[in-house]
Amino acid sequence: MQYILFVILSFLIGTILFYLSNNICEPFTIGNDIQISQNLNLTESPCDCARELPTSISEEFTIGVDDIYKVTRETSIYESGSLTNDGILCIEPNIKLYIYGNFENKRIINNDGYISHSGTITNSSGGTITNNYFIGNNVSGTITNSSGGTITNNNLIYNYNMANITNSNGATINNNKIIKNYNSATITNSSGATIINSSGAYITNCATFTTSGKITDYGSICSIKTGDIQNVPSVKVCDSHLCSPT
Repeated sequence: MQYILFVILSFLIGTILFYLSNNICEPFTIGNDIQISQNLNLTESPCDCARELPTSISEEFTIGVDDIYKVTRETSIYESGSLTNDGILCIEPNIKLYIYGNFENKRIINNDGYISHSGTITNSSGGTITNNYFIGNNVSGTITNSSGGTITNNNLIYNYNMANITNSNGATINNNKIIKNYNSATITNSSGATIINSSGAYITNCATFTTSGKITDYGSICSIKTGDIQNVPSVKVCDSHLCSPT
């Protein structure tokens, strides 16, 4: 009898595991009473079960608190459009998200692709942006990190000509790799905000960098003029080739 029960239990467990491995986003019902759902966090990533974001946004679009979306194809937020993220947004590897309008993040963005931007990105209300590949802040683009927001850069953030990055009001930028501020661009680290430049990371300033907030410089910081970045005594003068357009 015990052997029969063991065989039945093994069969049930094997069936459940097989179903979940092949249908990770669908609920699974055992009998009439027991349901195993994706809400039990059985997937590797919340983005595995995400809906696809529309590839063209030309009016207001909101990702709700309980919503998970991913960018799987080249996507544009146009000047007439806006995207508000109160949930989770994932950008898949090698995929490009173009932002010409307004993008407001209040919760979670995970970027494994490209964000090319000349509109407005606001990260606030404790929102987090994790950049694992590339963010390009282009001409006239504005990135504002405020109100407890956190931007973590694990690869490349480029602030191009006439673009602006502002870190303010209790916000934090964690730089674990490379941030470049090109000609005529501006980075402002306001009082009450923090930039953590981790060991092995680089901040390269080829334009204007003002700070009344805190900067930890365990990594390397260079500027075209050492006096341009105040309150950080270890700033070096950048080699001229570092400021060449990329």
